[in-house]
Amino acid sequence: NMGECFAPLRLGDRLPVPPVNPQVDSVAGRPFSARPSRPKVLGMPLDLVPTLSDLIAIPSVNPMGRDVEGPEYLEYRVTDYLEKLFQNQGFRYKRYLVSPKRDNILIRVDGDLPLPEQGGPLVLMDAHQDTVPVEGMTIDPWTPTVRDGRIYGRGSCDIKGGMTAMLGAMVRLREEQPRNRP
Repeated sequence: NMGECFAPLRLGDRLPVPPVNPQVDSVAGRPFSARPSRPKVLGMPLDLVPTLSDLIAIPSVNPMGRDVEGPEYLEYRVTDYLEKLFQNQGFRYKRYLVSPKRDNILIRVDGDLPLPEQGGPLVLMDAHQDTVPVEGMTIDPWTPTVRDGRIYGRGSCDIKGGMTAMLGAMVRLREEQPRNRP
């Protein structure tokens, strides 16, 4: 049943990230090829369960070609949330308008290998922001519910759960800065 879709999570998962730094925030307008210096400090964590809960609570239904309107349709509110999250976490990002209320947003975390623009390798993590419609769900689609170590709600396994995992990975990569990675 699509209404019972879930993504397993461990409650209390926390990942260290640096605090917001005005020098880091200011790079949002620079080209991705600019590498700002960033002090390595521990700070505000990205808590995965509340992040996923926030995303589930934001309606982002794809109209699936139907002529429908309403506040639950399209992804713009998820993009707005991600943009604020990226700003608060000090990520460099770019937002691209695809069509009205449908933007793509990209972040980039460079490693210690040459940049892709210089012929270096690239690792891409990609997630869509829309969900399927909610008709026929047996639970409230926009009320994230944690039960038995799982979180329930529209998008918890497709795609908001996967997106949250990617966000956690990006925070860890940026914070830990492992060697020999793109």
